[in-house]
Amino acid sequence: MLRRAVRSAAFLISPLRRLVQDRARLAQEVERLTSELRSNSEKTLFPFSGAPADMVDRSEGPARFLVTSWGHSGSIWLVGALNLHEEMLCSVGVGHPVLGGMLHDLNQNLSAALEGDLPRLFEFGTSRIEAELLAQRGVAVAVDRDIARLPYYIFEELRRLPGADRCAAIGNVHGTTLTQLADAYRQDAAVLAEKPVAVMDLIRHPVPRTESAIKATMAQHLDALEEKISHFIAQNATECLALERAYRIDFSEPRARASLHVYRQGLQNDVWAQEIRAYAKVQRLLFERLQQDPGYFSWALHALSHGRVVANKDYLDRVFSAENLGAGRQSTRARARPPGPAEQYQQWSPWEQNEFARVARRLDMQKSYFACGYDFSFIRPIPQ
Repeated sequence: MLRRAVRSAAFLISPLRRLVQDRARLAQEVERLTSELRSNSEKTLFPFSGAPADMVDRSEGPARFLVTSWGHSGSIWLVGALNLHEEMLCSVGVGHPVLGGMLHDLNQNLSAALEGDLPRLFEFGTSRIEAELLAQRGVAVAVDRDIARLPYYIFEELRRLPGADRCAAIGNVHGTTLTQLADAYRQDAAVLAEKPVAVMDLIRHPVPRTESAIKATMAQHLDALEEKISHFIAQNATECLALERAYRIDFSEPRARASLHVYRQGLQNDVWAQEIRAYAKVQRLLFERLQQDPGYFSWALHALSHGRVVANKDYLDRVFSAENLGAGRQSTRARARPPGPAEQYQQWSPWEQNEFARVARRLDMQKSYFACGYDFSFIRPIPQ
């Protein structure tokens, strides 16, 4: 009887011991990843703060912010949402602020600035597209914008807009990336040193972000990429033919060609993951949370404005209205909120799912995005 009791106890203890060992190994892995992220962050050259101390005193003009990002992160939506608040003035991309509203729906109309001192307004130049838009209005300006130096002049440019100095905060989204800002800092440690600047980095789950890249390639870039994609297919004819047969796809069709480019040539996911790893200490803004969580969006607004702007119910109602949540999308006219990561993954073809799984494994996305809390559990294993 005693022996049976001892054996029964041993039978129960063995799984418990394995469970304790598994938890210990998991804790060690979490500690290792955290240590690696901390080590990477210590290598960063950024002295900039994600949320500088509150600047209640407005005597020195508007507070300043920069939100860095690569493409397909939801930049246009974020700018439009920030501009819904009357005390915020935000531009998007590398172009001149006046022209941004002509190209995108940013909830701002700055055309009145064209009636003022144009040489002063366009002192820092414009892009070719913007110059063409201005020419249609009878305004001639030089195409000489130095986008590499945008962090040096963007705030002065914004302050020259009518009413800018009455704003609580002014800034730019998607005008530069962390990599570009780091390069600027290496060359000149005084960049952004004139006044405190809130610097945050806008990112997005790589599944819907990849879908955005595919749609943008289809809508805007296929013609320019025609020769490059055709050359890749010819150089990899055996593999491409095998993929067509295995997944019943046709690389002469726009969607398949765009996806092939994004996964095998453009390699946007490589750039996004690399920057996540290289600049782990920088404050991130998660696009999905900005669109889902009013409290998180309110915090972002408060931080970017250096504590000057507080979101009220009326403003948040406009930000989170169904129409606004679907705004900002360039590759579709649909005013609908984009699908979430798992939903978008299920909408992909088996080939697109497999291509993403290959990239996710190669880049070890689970580790790259560890600190961001993104879920990859719905990604199917790659077929052997």
